[in-house]
Amino acid sequence: MRLAASAAKLLAALDWAVEARVHVINLSLGSANAAHAEAFRSAVSRAQAAGVAIVAARYDEGVEWLPGCLPGVIPVQVDWECPRDEFRVADAGGTATFRASGFARPFPGVDPRRNLHGVSFAVAHITGFLARAMSIGPTASTGDALQRLRQFAEMQQVRLAVSSSR
Repeated sequence: MRLAASAAKLLAALDWAVEARVHVINLSLGSANAAHAEAFRSAVSRAQAAGVAIVAARYDEGVEWLPGCLPGVIPVQVDWECPRDEFRVADAGGTATFRASGFARPFPGVDPRRNLHGVSFAVAHITGFLARAMSIGPTASTGDALQRLRQFAEMQQVRLAVSSSR
């Protein structure tokens, strides 16, 4: 069994979420097909204009994902060394990229590597941090959301490590 969605369905879902006036879109899937880049750029622009933050996988296992690699999206990469209650910010080619654990919450007696894991969990962790940060007050733009994540880390004393990596 393969979990997949067409770019057209994904773009329609993004537009639906914007029209529904959501505050944050958690997108732990995307497209590696560069032919869809312009359509995703347009969808990200519509989300930005509506004040909707998109949190999405940027780069994973050698693949750059759309829309996570586009400006205006809060980009996420997995960091296998990062504890679940922390996140990091790394410079990835001039773009601040959020890095978080790729592990789900632990289950007693189950090695975390034998449980579900991957970039989708890192995206979910950053989305959770952003939702908590936004509970302080709404943001006006993705840039505000990025700043709010940094402020939240400082206020909650979440360890926020800044590093330089891909």
